[in-house]
Formats: sequence, structure tokens, C-alpha cells
Amino acid sequence: MLFHGSALAAPVPASAVAVPLYRFFNRFADCRFDTRESIAETFKIDPATEILLSGVAQDKEVEGWWRLERRGRLKAVANFRRLGVSMVTVPNFSLMVDRPRWDDLHAMRRIAVCYHEIVSEGQPAALHVNGRTECDFARWTDYIVAHPEVTHIAYEFTTCGKTPNRMMQHAAWLIELAQNVGRRLNLVLRGGLPVVGLLAEYYNVIFIDTSPFEKAQHREVAWVDNEGQRRWIKQMTTADERLDALLANNIRVSRDWFGTLLPKFKLAA
Repeated sequence: MLFHGSALAAPVPASAVAVPLYRFFNRFADCRFDTRESIAETFKIDPATEILLSGVAQDKEVEGWWRLERRGRLKAVANFRRLGVSMVTVPNFSLMVDRPRWDDLHAMRRIAVCYHEIVSEGQPAALHVNGRTECDFARWTDYIVAHPEVTHIAYEFTTCGKTPNRMMQHAAWLIELAQNVGRRLNLVLRGGLPVVGLLAEYYNVIFIDTSPFEKAQHREVAWVDNEGQRRWIKQMTTADERLDALLANNIRVSRDWFGTLLPKFKLAA
């Protein structure tokens, strides 16, 4: 995942990237980019690179999509299509443990509304199945069964599944959903690396890795130790040195390392 193109000079060596959904529109739903070339310049990618817009963000940004209202959201989606965006993951409206339960149901309804607004305009999208109870995932299962147009779902473990026990619980709910839907789905993940192998048994997984970019911005380089774990080490740069080589290394090492994990996870499962 790329958040910006600062300190980069050449296009990032990747055929597909994820970028924040909320960088693509303002509060009037006007697109911040006129052409693919302007996107490429901002994020330092090749104009032909496939772009996935990730709707995972802090609540302030996520609520910004809802504040556009339907007319504004459709305007934004039209711009995504014009720019050739490959996929959008629906904003992850939050489900809170310290609010009345109907607030959670309202958030889930908004996710469904936004999903259908996007796909009805011809823009491929991933339904973000946000949930915090078994009943929430049962509702999403019923919903997906009733809507065969849902081919991709999205989930993030960066908030709800930070503890190992909670992460495993959410993974179990996702697996149960996959078993009950009746067709194999694609799953776009943010976070949850320890359970990717388990989920890959039931989904075609697209894993969005933020670490190569974020670590490069903090002048950290990836390497794999003797136990097969990805590690990071400081690599100081000069004041005007670009980060292209460091980011390219982080992407290459992370891609190779990730490829070695799935067989191990599947064997353990």
C-alpha cells in the first residue's frame, strides 16, 4: 500500500497497488485527479498500474464518505470509473462496544448501502463485512447468499483483532461465513497476517501490506532472519536521498517472504 509519493523519484516496482480511498475526493465529491498520469505523479506509480482504493481508515475519514450523501458518492464513483480504478473496498463504518446496539446495525446498513451504490454504477467493489458478534456474521452470510453479485469481501484486523484470541475469533467467523455462503469468495485483507494461511483455505486472499512503504518512510529496510521471520533494521539516509531503492527492497523481500508463509500456515491448519 502507498500513502503518497514523497521521497520517491521513479515509479514503484509493482503491477498493482492499494491507495487510500479518501485521497481521491474532497468534501464536494470533486475528484482530486484529472488523469491517470496525475495519479501516477502523486503516488509515484506507472500510469498502467492497477489501483485498489482501500476504504479502511480512521472514523473521521470514513464518515467523510457518508457525508457526501448519495448524489456526491455517485459523483465520486463516476470519477473512479473514469480513472480506471480496478477495485474499491467499501468504507469500514465502525461498530462500537460502548454504544447502543442499534448503532452497530446502522453502521452495517450503511456499508450495504454504500456497496450497492458503488457496484450499481459498474465499479467493482469489495463488501466490508464489519462485525463484532456471531449474529453480525450470520446476517452478513444471509445477505451475501441473497446477493450473488457479491464476489469480493473486505476485512481488517488492525483494530478489532489486535489480540491473538480476538483475531482467532474473527477469523473463525470469517471461515464460518465462507463455509455457509455456498461459493468461493475473494477476501481483501488489511492486517491479520497470523491468520492469512487459515483464511486462504476458504478464500482467494488479497493481502494489503502497509509495512514496506511505512517502514521505508522511517528509513527501515526489510530482511529475513534464520528463523524465517521478517525483520527491519535502520538504514539512515542523507537529507536529500530518495527512498526508491529502500522501498523496492522492502517490496521484494516482503513479497518473497509472504510467499513462503502460506504453505507453512496451510500445513499447520
